[in-house]
Amino acid sequence: MPTSAFAGRGFFTTHLERVAEDLKTVIDFGPGEGTYSILGRHIAPNARWIGVEIFAPYIERYDLDQKYDSVILSDLRYPEIRHDLSIFGDVLEHLPGPDVQRVLNVQAELSQYIYVSVPIIHAPQGPSHGNDHEAHLYDWEFDEMSDLLLGLGPARWDAWRGHTVGRWWLDL
Repeated sequence: MPTSAFAGRGFFTTHLERVAEDLKTVIDFGPGEGTYSILGRHIAPNARWIGVEIFAPYIERYDLDQKYDSVILSDLRYPEIRHDLSIFGDVLEHLPGPDVQRVLNVQAELSQYIYVSVPIIHAPQGPSHGNDHEAHLYDWEFDEMSDLLLGLGPARWDAWRGHTVGRWWLDL
């Protein structure tokens, strides 16, 4: 489903408030219904917000062109644009595990901050809303994602662990 877990959203906004003045460009990879733009644009109003969405019907269905300054129709594995903040809000579980490693390595080179949110329980999901990309292809455990993110190199990082979702913030 193109939604994001509610629990722990304050973790995101607290970190965004801390760095908002530094942000010129924010990329939300897999914005779904635009949750992170809704949560963050008023906190970082001077940043350019870009959505990278793989499923074209979501752009119109969720008014993404109204929630972002621009929307790129693309698989999140391919855009390599320098920016300040990478947002991966409940999207990395839709990729095979090895692809996530590659994506995060690339983003660690292109961005100053990375935010990740993924389910940390077995959360089977198949295609939905006519979107084959909604299927969950990998179940993340909290420690596994923590180790992956720590492996990106020296960074200041913070994590929040809920019952069903984990959230991480990295200052690179």
